[in-house]
Amino acid sequence: MKYLRTLSVATAFISALSLYYGSLGIPPNIQSWDGETARELAIQKRDGVLKWIGVPTAFIAAISQIFLIWWPVN
Repeated sequence: MKYLRTLSVATAFISALSLYYGSLGIPPNIQSWDGETARELAIQKRDGVLKWIGVPTAFIAAISQIFLIWWPVN
């Protein structure tokens, strides 16, 4: 049970940070009209990767928390 609680906390932390940084987007000072500069494309790719990390870890954290809540403790 201790390992499942640790897994839940770790995945929730990773999820929160990756979804936060994935939602920041492109800073206004480097945006172009076309949105096609190499730096903008790299930031968009990074944001996509962070979202692909954040969403599954959020589900893992939620499932493990639900399991820990409903598991009968002796």
